[in-house]
Amino acid sequence: MPRVALDSNLLLLLVVGETDLRLIERHRRLRAYDLDSYRLIAEMVVDASRILVTPNVLTEVSNLGCYGISEPGCSQIRATLRMLVKQAGEVYLPSSDAMGAHEFQRLGLTDATFLQIQWPEDCTLWTDDLDLWLAANARGVKVQRLLDMRQERGLL
Repeated sequence: MPRVALDSNLLLLLVVGETDLRLIERHRRLRAYDLDSYRLIAEMVVDASRILVTPNVLTEVSNLGCYGISEPGCSQIRATLRMLVKQAGEVYLPSSDAMGAHEFQRLGLTDATFLQIQWPEDCTLWTDDLDLWLAANARGVKVQRLLDMRQERGLL
């Protein structure tokens, strides 16, 4: 089975949805997503052998996880993130290396890291970020957009 790496938005969607589906609608950072988007990601992750994450993505998800969510939801989201991280594979790249990517100026550190890591051959990056998708394609990184996944499944 292939491995997947999720960008910050999709990992946040997965973590919040795994915590409580009702929180997806209440979460300020997830307004662009619906339950079908969550279900698609959750279903496809089950087919993956492992989720690969970077410290940069985990930091963003940890910081944004409680955005607009009060207790006990906030603590529950972080508990779900903690559980997910124990099962995920963490891939590290020094920030100075990621900042060496010419895309860093435009995309920022987290996305530039995705472009600089030597991903395993069987790993696909999932994103909902058009700029990251374009940059990853230009670099030959295996990448798939949520929009395309939704279209393939007839959800649009």
